[in-house]
Amino acid sequence: MNVLLLLKLFLLCFSISCFAEQQVIIELDVKQAKKIEVRYGDIGPRSTLLFYLFKEKKSILRIHIDKKKDKINLDSKIYFFDKMVTDEGMKKWVNNQHSCGVYPDVPKPIKTILMTKDNYTIKSIKTIGENKDVFKNVFIDHEIKLEFSVFTDKVNFKLNSFAVDTKVYEKQ
Repeated sequence: MNVLLLLKLFLLCFSISCFAEQQVIIELDVKQAKKIEVRYGDIGPRSTLLFYLFKEKKSILRIHIDKKKDKINLDSKIYFFDKMVTDEGMKKWVNNQHSCGVYPDVPKPIKTILMTKDNYTIKSIKTIGENKDVFKNVFIDHEIKLEFSVFTDKVNFKLNSFAVDTKVYEKQ
């Protein structure tokens, strides 16, 4: 009988302590992040990659924008890294995402979250010029304005709303 009472008391205390622990929500704000924009590869223009490095939060927002004919393809992901990952490790990871993977030992994300397509709005797109790659292929250059709404999983993280002004190439 005493064992059962002790077990109930233990479970009650454990439940209360778990309930009392507050879940820490990681709040991400692009104003506090380092932005890296990639529009060129080794042979010329390419789709646009935007990286926002949240060094203190050990996370990276990656936005990929591609334009083909009258369609804009956009996907965005948030990558979370182990708290022991260095700033240099995060920079090398970003470099490997758009280059030939020159760094063999880069940190691997411990969690990846794909943002939904209803999280962004294309506010404007305007043709601003053209460029050519090393093979003389023509790429039309566009200026694009995007707005992202708040994105959260309501448990672990929250990405605040933000606006993006960038450019994207369209191969002719």
